[in-house]
Amino acid sequence: MQAFDSLSRDIQQYIYDKGWPSLTNIQSAAIKQVTNTDHNLILSAPTASGKTEAAFIPALNSVEDWETGLKVLYVSPLKALINDQFQRISELSEYLDIPITRWHGEVSQAQKKRL
Repeated sequence: MQAFDSLSRDIQQYIYDKGWPSLTNIQSAAIKQVTNTDHNLILSAPTASGKTEAAFIPALNSVEDWETGLKVLYVSPLKALINDQFQRISELSEYLDIPITRWHGEVSQAQKKRL
């Protein structure tokens, strides 16, 4: 089974609508790993290889109920990286109607309180 085939219809549609020719190697490997095991994994790949999506897509795909509680926690070491990843994943989250919040020192207390 291809990694793409194991994704929810909504995520598949997002990928199609964005015009991605295919998943990158790291994205396919991460999706297969997350789908087939409960073990942790570390993603390691060159810059601009799709690591952010390789982490987020299988994480979002694995959640069945978005109605209550915190479902995915993504930890990043740098505020600039958090902001960059937030911009990249915001479009997918909006497409899937999934709320997301970034959390670092410059995020307002009101946003943090809502979370």
